Amino acid sequence: MQELDEERIELIYLSGVNGNKFNKGNRVQVWIEGGINTSYPGQAKAKEVEEIK
Repeated sequence: MQELDEERIELIYLSGVNGNKFNKGNRVQVWIEGGINTSYPGQAKAKEVEEIK
């Protein structure tokens, strides 16, 4: 697991995700379809999102 940089929060906007399926604070694993746009926040299309239990 990657250690968090307390001075910068990494954000990414994912399209193709049902946001109602997850709650704030849930840990998830994401598979990306294609690449990640390097804007801030980054943007990508989620192929699959699974909650980590």
